Amino acid sequence: MLDEIKKRLLEGNEEERRLAVDSLREPKGKVAMNLIISALGDSSWRVRKTAEDALEAYIGEEELVQNLISSLRSEENAGLRNSAAAVLIRVGRSAIPYLKETLKDHDRDMRKFTADILGEIGEVTAAPSLIEALRDSDDNVRAAAAEALGKIGGDEVVNALVSILAEAGDDLWLRFSALESLGRIGKGIPVEPIVGLLEDKLLRKAAFDALGKSGDPKVIPHLITGFRDKGKGSREAAVVNFNLIYKTLPAEEKERFDEEIRRNSDVHLLSDLLDSPSIEVRKGGVVILGIIGEGVNPSCLLNLASDERVQEVVTDALVGMKEKVLETLINTLPKSEERMRQYICKVLGLMGDKKALKALIMALSDSYGHARQTAAQSIAEIGAVEAVPFLIPLLSDEYEDVEEAAVKAMITIGKDHPDEVVSRLQNGMAAHGSSLRKNMITILGGIGGKNAVPAILASMKDEDRNVRKAAATALGNLLPEGEIDHLALALADEDSQVRLAGVHALGKFCNREAERLLTLASGDEDVWVRCAALKGLSKTLSDDAEETIGSAIMDGVGVVAITALDALFSMKGSAAAEAIKKGLNHKDQDVVKTAKNILSKII
Repeated sequence: MLDEIKKRLLEGNEEERRLAVDSLREPKGKVAMNLIISALGDSSWRVRKTAEDALEAYIGEEELVQNLISSLRSEENAGLRNSAAAVLIRVGRSAIPYLKETLKDHDRDMRKFTADILGEIGEVTAAPSLIEALRDSDDNVRAAAAEALGKIGGDEVVNALVSILAEAGDDLWLRFSALESLGRIGKGIPVEPIVGLLEDKLLRKAAFDALGKSGDPKVIPHLITGFRDKGKGSREAAVVNFNLIYKTLPAEEKERFDEEIRRNSDVHLLSDLLDSPSIEVRKGGVVILGIIGEGVNPSCLLNLASDERVQEVVTDALVGMKEKVLETLINTLPKSEERMRQYICKVLGLMGDKKALKALIMALSDSYGHARQTAAQSIAEIGAVEAVPFLIPLLSDEYEDVEEAAVKAMITIGKDHPDEVVSRLQNGMAAHGSSLRKNMITILGGIGGKNAVPAILASMKDEDRNVRKAAATALGNLLPEGEIDHLALALADEDSQVRLAGVHALGKFCNREAERLLTLASGDEDVWVRCAALKGLSKTLSDDAEETIGSAIMDGVGVVAITALDALFSMKGSAAAEAIKKGLNHKDQDVVKTAKNILSKII
């Protein structure tokens, strides 16, 4: 069988070779293992990947690691070397003793590959051998050892890498690799030896990266000096790594550095970073320009706002620069494209300055629906009662989201200025549009107050059912307990949705009048009205309500009977067991199942 597999591996097409390797997944001895290892050098990536997976079953075989290490010596077959390395990484800890010996191999390429593999395995037991390899005779091996140590970490590793920074002399590559590894290790690394390398132009970028990854706020002044660096790469690194630490600081600590940033930064050099292909560079640049404020062109920031990945920091920067950019935003708003008009409306709202009110009122009639919506939301943020007349047309906007934003804005404003808003709405209650009337009622219900109730009561007789439904909901929020008899109008309505809204409103009360009206509603012709009435009655806890709910257990409609069972159980608990047993005789099996489930909890 193995001879046939070997033949297929040598002579078969790609799929035949892959299947041949796949057939060896179950351990079949050393010969089979060596056949799979040979397939690690196949010309097909699919065959090599299958071989890597198949060798998982042979981990623990005495010769596996040694044969894989031998495969690393193949100079002609890069695929074999890479696949052998991948399997050694999978083998992990048990391969380390053999790999540590290979770190002393006469072949420098073997030493370099071995350092790479040990780094990927990431076991601390390999650290001493890799630390020794930092002084290897070959540049590539030393750099690979430094990189591998960064993937392992630990105090011993940190100390060795710091020592190399001082001892490596002219070995720029090794020092660079050591810096990168210290940055990979991150928090807790000593920063003083790294700060000393900022004088070296060739290492400055890597030093900034390592300082930022340390997370230590005391390196911020050193990063700030990098904002003026003439080398764009170093300047970018300083900005990105500054932002890494700065955004984690509490507000009071940020303020300590803000003035230093304003004193030591060059707006032109920082603005030059806003066209970087790196998102993190652009974000960092925006944050710092927002702190500086003075001399920053807001148009440069607005140009970035269309990118959602940067938009949040742009918004924060613009809001923080309010006094310096407000006029520019106001003037830019009507000249911008649709999405930018929406965005500027949002920023003006976050600024909360009444100077923007005129521009926002004009945006309420913008041709772009999202701009109208955002303008309404921003006017609510500002709380400008003088904008109410301009919000009213949006209550019958063609877009529901715009209507909703206008309703919420008027409720927000109305809570601070109830008399002015309510009187304005009362004057418009005769408006022809039903959508407008419905939204006005919703606003009155949200604002409340005695002046709102008469207008809402009058709307209980409106010709449009949605207006009457909104009125019933609003009354449930506003009526005192002694006046809930007004909701009887809703229960007598010809439309079931209005009656349902009335029942939901009554369900908020637990007095005798609410119980009386809910009892009437429990006999409604509409299934959902009956269900809502039963739920409302369960909150009253009275004997009469219990009797009404109990009788509904045998309602001919299953969903009503199930609602009655649940309502009675929530009302009386185990004391309702006898009444709930009636549900066992219902013709609807779902009702019977519900009754059984409830009884299983209480018996």
